[in-house]
Amino acid sequence: MKTLTAPTLAEVANTVTTPAYLVEMVYSSVLRLSSRGDQSWGGYAWTGGRLGKITVAESGTIDLINSDLAYSALVLNEGAADIGCRVWKFYGDNPAADDPTLVFDGVIDGADIGASTVRMSLSSRNRTYYSPRRFIGAATGFNHLSPAGTRITWGGQTMALERK
Repeated sequence: MKTLTAPTLAEVANTVTTPAYLVEMVYSSVLRLSSRGDQSWGGYAWTGGRLGKITVAESGTIDLINSDLAYSALVLNEGAADIGCRVWKFYGDNPAADDPTLVFDGVIDGADIGASTVRMSLSSRNRTYYSPRRFIGAATGFNHLSPAGTRITWGGQTMALERK
């Protein structure tokens, strides 16, 4: 059982409470965002003012405020498939070390870029992927492909290349 700190107990005793979230996205430069202004927690600085609506369970979505187009550029440059993501929930301001509770630990598996937001789609890590998450072709810089119908013999089997 988790022991609540005095500030958290005071906050949850209020008639109306609004949870705050800390979101960590593991891109080449890890993003740490807070829904309740700039925070310092777990030895890291968490940037406020960039999170919109957050819904999490086994899957979910996170809306990122994209007023300067930084998040759309990030998604277009680094992708939005299999990017590690963790979300903690807490109440009040300036959480103590034990206040935030991990409510999601999974991956980003897609993004929708809108005019003012980037919506990240989330799924749990225990979901198994049976196919490649990235397709190689001329659009990704690989333009020396054998023509459709080419037959390749390998290990006693013959395969014919097809286009999708």
